[in-house]
Parts: sequence; C-alpha cells; structure tokens
Amino acid sequence: MKKLIIVWLLAASVLYAKMIDVNLPRACSYGKECFKMGNEFFARGGKQNEIIAAAYYQRACQREHSVACAYLGLAYAEGRGVARDIPEAARQLEKACMLDYGEACMHLGVLYEEGDGVEKNEIKARVSYAAACERDNGTGCARLGLLYLEGKGVKRDPSLAFRYIEKGVNLGSGMAYMELAKLYANGWGVKQDDNEAIRLYENICNGPGYGEAFLGLGLLLQDKKRARYNLDEAKESFRIACNQESGKGCTALGRLLEPEADKEKARKEIKTLYEEACRLKNGEGCARLGGLYAEGRGVAIDPSLAKQYFTKACELKNGQGCFELGKALAKTDSNESKKYYKEACRYGSIKGCTILCDADDREACADLGTLYAKRDLNNTLAEKYWSKACEGGAASGCLKLAEWYGQNDQNTTVFPYLEKACKLGSAEGCLRLGLVGKQKQRPKFLKKACELKSAEGCRRLAELYREKQISKPEMRQLLERSCALGSPEGCTALGIHLLQKKAYKEAGPVFEKACDLGSGKGCFERGRMYTDAKGVRRNDADALRFFRQGCLLDHTYSCNSLGFLYENGEYMAELTHPNPRRAWYYYRKSCDLGNGGGCALLATLYEKGMGIDQNSTEAVKLYRKACDLGVDYGCRHLK
Repeated sequence: MKKLIIVWLLAASVLYAKMIDVNLPRACSYGKECFKMGNEFFARGGKQNEIIAAAYYQRACQREHSVACAYLGLAYAEGRGVARDIPEAARQLEKACMLDYGEACMHLGVLYEEGDGVEKNEIKARVSYAAACERDNGTGCARLGLLYLEGKGVKRDPSLAFRYIEKGVNLGSGMAYMELAKLYANGWGVKQDDNEAIRLYENICNGPGYGEAFLGLGLLLQDKKRARYNLDEAKESFRIACNQESGKGCTALGRLLEPEADKEKARKEIKTLYEEACRLKNGEGCARLGGLYAEGRGVAIDPSLAKQYFTKACELKNGQGCFELGKALAKTDSNESKKYYKEACRYGSIKGCTILCDADDREACADLGTLYAKRDLNNTLAEKYWSKACEGGAASGCLKLAEWYGQNDQNTTVFPYLEKACKLGSAEGCLRLGLVGKQKQRPKFLKKACELKSAEGCRRLAELYREKQISKPEMRQLLERSCALGSPEGCTALGIHLLQKKAYKEAGPVFEKACDLGSGKGCFERGRMYTDAKGVRRNDADALRFFRQGCLLDHTYSCNSLGFLYENGEYMAELTHPNPRRAWYYYRKSCDLGNGGGCALLATLYEKGMGIDQNSTEAVKLYRKACDLGVDYGCRHLK
C-alpha cells in the first residue's frame, strides 16, 4: 500500500502524468533496475541520452522508486530530456515526497514558495518543508525555519525558527549553518552572540563556494559596534565573497573603498566592483555604477550609461535606481517621473516617498513614516508622516499610529485612530475596534469589518454570538462567509458548528478546506471523523493522512493521534504491526511543542522501553513535564 504522507498532495494527479514516448534500448522490470539504467544514460551526456534517461526515470517512478520520481521532476523543472514543464515537475516531486524522499519534499517547497511555474502557496511550501525536515533533510529544516522567522504562511516565531535551523545544522546543511550564523549575529530567536556568529561563518568559509558566508563575516567585521571590528579583514572577506560571485560582496567592498576614491587605483577598482555586482544582478551595485557615470566619479560623465544602469537597478527592485530615473524625468514627463518615484518608495527609498508625500500622496506619507520607524532613524518623523497620512484620509496612516501608541499601552490615544481608520473603510481598523473596543460596540464594528471582507471579522462576530449564547440564524452564514474569504480558522469553526448539528457530510469537506488552508485543527477534526466513524466508515489510513498533515502544521493533538495510531498498529487500512519507534517521533514533537499529553505518552514509551531503550530517569523527567503542563496522568506517575 502506498505510504500516505500529505493530505493535499494529489496522488491521483500522478496517474495522469505525461507519458514519455521513447523506444528504450533495453527493457527493465524493477524500479531500482530502471533507475540505474536512467543514471547510466544521463551520465553519458548529450540530448538524446538525456531523453532516454528521463524515460527510464519515468518507468522507475511508475514502480514506486522515490528518487527516480524526484529525478524526473527535476528533469521537467530544468527541461533536460523533456520539455520544461513546472506543473509536471511539481506532480513528480509530489509523488517522490509521498514516497518518503525528503529532498523531493524540499524542492517541492521551493516551487511553492517562489511560485515558479506553479501558483505561489506559502502553506504548501511550509508543509513540504516540514515533510522534508521530518525525513531528515537539513535544508528543508532550514527553509522551514526561515518561514517562521519571516512569518510567511505561519505566525512569526523566531524561537521556533532557531530550533528548526539548528536541527538543519545538526543534519549537516550548509544553508542551515548560514542562517544560524545570521540568527546569532542579529539576536533573532537566540541571544545575540557575535563570536558564535563569526565562528559559524568561519566554519562555512573553510568549505568551497560559500561566498555568502564571507559576505556575512565581512558585514560583522566592518561594524564598529561588533565584537571583532577589523576593516582590513572585512575588505578581504568581501573580496573573497565577490570572487565567489556574490554581488552583494562586490558592492560592499566597493562601498568600503569609496573613501579612497581620490586614488586612481581605488577608482578603477570601485568601478570594476560595481560592474561585477551589476552583472551578478545586485541592484545596489547597478545604482552605484549609474551614480559614477552620472557624477563623473572616476569615469567620464555619461548620462546615457547612467540611465542604463539606473534602469537595471530599478528592474532589480533597487529604490535608489528608481529614484534617479524619476528625478531625471521630473522636468520632461511628470507622469513617468511619478511612476518611478512610486517604485522607488515601494522599494524603500526615503527620497522617493518624501517627494510623493510632499505632493500630497498620503499613502506615500504612511510608507515614509514606516521607513523612518523600521530603520530606527527618527521616531518623531515617523509619527509626523503617519499623522499627515491619517489626516489626509489614508487609513494606513491611522492604523500605524494606533499600532505605534498601542506599544506603549496608550489606549486612550489608540481608539480615535482606529475609529478613523474604520470610517475610512479599513477592515483592519474595524476588526481591531471589534476586538478591543467597548463591549456594547463590538458587534457593530465586527459586523462592519465582515462587510468589508474581513474573514476574521466574520468569524469573531459568530464567536461573539456563541459566547453570549445568542442563537442568531446568521451565525452559520457568518462562518460560511469567513471560510469563503479564505480563513482557515473560519473554515474550522464552520466545520465544528456543522459537527454539533450532526451535519457530517457537510462538515467533512469544510474541514478538508481548513486543512488545505493551513489549519492543523481542521486536519485533526477531519482525521477524527475517520477514527470515530462520523459520516464515514472508520478508516485509520485516511485518518493518518489528516493527522500527519496536522502534525506537519505543528498541531500537537494531531501529532499525539498520529503517534497513537503507530503505537497501536492502526496506521493502515487493516490492523498491522505496531511501530512504537515512529510513535516516539510524533510524541516527541508534540512534547517539544509544549503539549503535556505528548510528554506523558512519550514518558510511557521510555518507562516500558517501547521503540526506545528503557530509561526510567527520562520517563520521570517527562512525567514531571507533563504534570507541570497540567496533565493529571503525568502527576499520578510521580507518586
């Protein structure tokens, strides 16, 4: 029976994969045999051999060879032996991931995170990286950690980011080493430690091809506030980074050399460095190169070349490049100039935002305030520009002011700005008033937020009715609207509402949608419908699919339920041999995420020596943790 890994992976789609019509030189019968033949032809090189290799990989994949499926997926992604087809690549990588190949899960996550040829989906990226990490793929762990660090597809959690990235390091991922060094350098999810960051960077630098590590090391060494300030070492690190094709490294070295621009040798090197940075698609390098030609610094003034490099910088999303283009067009084409200023502001140019704000673009004023606050440049100016935006009718400015004053618990100052944002049509402003405003006014504001298409506003209004035990006929409609607007919590709440009404056939698909949208609880509830035979026949294999999805989404009860299925041999369509080692993994994850039940279940395995060496000391430690987390079962075992 196929191993069922991730609920949203469309197993059926693999059945309709494209067939590669090629006459093979030799027949093959088994997946391993077909895969080996594919490798032989691929190693020979040449277009025809790559075509034959892809055909062998497909035959091996049809025989459930996981690595062959992954190789076929990458062949479609790169257009080697087959026409480039990213959706087909995703299908093949999905199958390889389903067959427990962690690297395939990682590559699949990259496709979904970047939206390269498939619809961008951060939830699917997160689940794919989690599946990769579960299968001990260190880069998958690192990428999952970055999602938590950046708050992409998940609530931002630097501590959890640190944990996943650290696991990636333990699994030997170079990328994880890089990201862990950044965490220590910036104090994200861990106490800032320059020496540890430098140690990690230097360890990576000892290996080949790690230009970004030399870049990170140089950035630390050039900062006077850091533990090991040394400009000469910083220059050398940037130089190595540049030689290893880090565009940022080339630009960073050029910037350090600019104070020496009165020397001819330095001027030539600066120009060469910015040219190399621009070639390597570093937007700042292009913008600085354009500046050299615009001002005649070390080169003859050449407006045409300056414009060429500013244009490339702007295309690379560099605010300075866009600003310079806007400035150049200001006297001849105001509309085109304004377009570039908007792009400059969008990419973080304070000058671009300032010009637009001075021209009464209130959204630009709000953006300008955010830039000043984000970069810790000037809090007074940040408040000034947010106020100007708000007074001019930009709800975003009002929201920023409310957020700013809310950090200092100045609620009397917060509410007027939220009210104004709400009046200006901000769903977020109405929602926040509905959550923190006066009790009597909350329903009114939540209703308006819902009308303004706030999925959370609809869900919270339904929840408010439920808490007050008000039987409103529109409660279901509110949850349906929340779910339709894409709220995973709204879909989950709707599913629970339908369960309570015993509308099982309706609840099932709603929980599946919640699960697809990233609700671990939605996955859990759908899985329980299969174990409890609610609206469906009991089917532990289907339950396992949803519990695994929920656990990959860090829902602890899903992990516990998944572990329980493995511990009791109920993880397939029919009762099979217990797998306590697999159960140990899921109980451990649940316990690590702070679930007392998971700790207690894990303690039992240690106490009985199931799936792990018997260890009474560890068992007692885990029972104590379970007790501290409020689980009576754990407390009883300490007596």
